[in-house]
Amino acid sequence: MEPLNLAPNRIRSAPGTLNSPITGQTSNFNPQTQRPKESSAAAFQFLGVNQQNLNPSPVTRAIVIGNGFAGAENQCIGLVRALGLSDKCTLYRVSRPRGGINERLHWLPVSVHKRLDHAVKWIRGRRCLGKKLVPLPAEGKDVLEADAWHIAKVARDTFERDGPILVVASGRDTIAVASSIKQLVPENVFLVQIQHPRSRLHRFDLVIAPCHDYYPLTPEAQKQIPLFLRKWVTPRKPPDKHVVLTVGALHQADSVALRNSASAWHDQMAMLPKPLLVVSVGGPTSPNPHMGHLAFADAFVITADSVSMLSEACSTGKPVYVIGAERCTWKFAYFLKSLQSRGAVRPFTSEVNVTLYRIVSFLWEVQCLVSAAVNIFASYTLQTPRLMLCSNGHISPIGMVY
Repeated sequence: MEPLNLAPNRIRSAPGTLNSPITGQTSNFNPQTQRPKESSAAAFQFLGVNQQNLNPSPVTRAIVIGNGFAGAENQCIGLVRALGLSDKCTLYRVSRPRGGINERLHWLPVSVHKRLDHAVKWIRGRRCLGKKLVPLPAEGKDVLEADAWHIAKVARDTFERDGPILVVASGRDTIAVASSIKQLVPENVFLVQIQHPRSRLHRFDLVIAPCHDYYPLTPEAQKQIPLFLRKWVTPRKPPDKHVVLTVGALHQADSVALRNSASAWHDQMAMLPKPLLVVSVGGPTSPNPHMGHLAFADAFVITADSVSMLSEACSTGKPVYVIGAERCTWKFAYFLKSLQSRGAVRPFTSEVNVTLYRIVSFLWEVQCLVSAAVNIFASYTLQTPRLMLCSNGHISPIGMVY
């Protein structure tokens, strides 16, 4: 197998500018306040489809399948927000049994874990009947358990009236449910899986994964893997045509969210002395001031283990300093090097400069590609309900966003 070259300088641009991975053109726009007019049309061109030949039939609803972890679910919600579907989005969650020995069984597939827990409860005489709602502490409400048959039935029964549903999932535990929905009603849903599912990518219409997920295929990584272990390291193949690669993690920290956070945290943070340096270590905080920090901070110091927090901070254009980078290995070290090569982060020293850095924000261009692909899918399925774009039911081709 030929090692994959994912060098971060594949698309280069001068400091302080952005190089569009769709158009290949360098621009000085701020993705928090401006959107390049050419991106939408370029996305259709990138997909090899003439936008004028499509009937307007946009997807108007979405389903997010989460796994209970904020880092994974925020990526799904961030994409849905960017697509303008946050008001017509339903959140489901794949849950695992909790407490006791269950905390040590997360390596098991979800279905096996649930069967084992069910058997243990039956043996103990505490068999649970009926479905439970999974609590969502962050929003103080309940989230329905993700059931592939139920979601597929909703998509099929409402297709004629409302068109296809965009299904966005993230995390290992969501793969089985999300792919089952696609298998049950392939013409009624467009499935986007965020984070690399490791195998059988043909089950999804689009896969959005960070470049560092493919680090094991680079020449540098191949030298570190013993020959007898290489076949067990995933992914095993380079990204195919329906994989969209990003620099970091998708997120919800867009301009609207930051304005809302600035208003919500104004009384607590507006009067703090400037310049304001925020140190983000991670971990649960209630209420969580992280979005307020993104809005009010002049610079950030962030631990190297959080891809999500680093991606959010880098999208603000404010200085980002990293601590603990020297302890990172494997793909996390590669991720930090890619940010440093783009001028987005620097190692933390005794000096902090609050000069604006180069903004690394790819959410808008990912949104353009996903929006174009979803609308192509919707146009074809609504015009010819039994006709798919490709023989395997997937949009092709899709390129890479660096």
